[in-house]
Amino acid sequence: MTVAALSRMRVEMPLTHRNLTLFPLVDDNPKESDYLLMSDALQEGLLVIQEVSESGDVNTLTAINRASIPVLLPDSEELVGAKQNRVLNVSILLPAESTTQIPVSCVEAGRWSNLSRARADAFHFEESEYMLQSDARQRKAQQVAHHMRTRNHPHSSQREVWDDIAALSEMSGSHSTTRAMRDAYEHRREHWSEYNANLHVIPNQVGAIFAVDGQIAGAEMFDSPLTFAKMFPKILRSYAMTASLSLRPKPAVPTLGEVKLFLHRLMETPLKVFQSVGLGDQAHWLDGSLDGCVLLRDGEIVHLYAFPRH
Repeated sequence: MTVAALSRMRVEMPLTHRNLTLFPLVDDNPKESDYLLMSDALQEGLLVIQEVSESGDVNTLTAINRASIPVLLPDSEELVGAKQNRVLNVSILLPAESTTQIPVSCVEAGRWSNLSRARADAFHFEESEYMLQSDARQRKAQQVAHHMRTRNHPHSSQREVWDDIAALSEMSGSHSTTRAMRDAYEHRREHWSEYNANLHVIPNQVGAIFAVDGQIAGAEMFDSPLTFAKMFPKILRSYAMTASLSLRPKPAVPTLGEVKLFLHRLMETPLKVFQSVGLGDQAHWLDGSLDGCVLLRDGEIVHLYAFPRH
């Protein structure tokens, strides 16, 4: 199987700030999404994400969708609260009015206790403005694909995720008593926020191909412009954090030909399809040159995220 639907994407001219470039992917006939985003559902009280029990499980949470339509949980979004902060291992489309066990990774190794036992929602999670930084997302995606092929379950390597957070803290110069990813982001706010202030979405944009230091770093695409616009600030922070920590930043920009060649690779490289945790299927590239995942529903892309191996 391949993702031929990418053929209708139009690559627009790049937007660049310092050493981070994005090439917008535009769909001239976009669709409207028929689901809620996790952040919206949490804010509206239609979604509850909580520990699986009072004792908890580091790599599994419970998601309760009270909405009459599906809810999309995007890969690598951070959930804060309860016993420790987590990120999602893959993108999941929760069925309407359902309860689902969801796979996650811990991004706060130094805490295993509720922030407040006095609150009734002490075991619940809230949304965050952050995602796992883009280079760590790639490594987690590689781990998840390996576990899907060998165990048919979207696990990460928790130790390697913790190692990535430790490296992030060291490179960012931050100190966190609980070794939390979000503390590194907060410490570097003035650095990555500059990228967010200077890069933006354009009409009918459903995705982007990102480059750091002139080298293609990844791609992100959703099925609708509204979903991408809502997710764009978090995705951009993820790449901006990686770019801001570059040891030798280069203000270089890939050629349009290089970007179109990468898009062609995404389209033509075969995928292995697995049953998703929620609705639809999750597909992973087979040839070892691409990491990431495509969440498909009825054969159509809901969310695609991909990273080339350099």
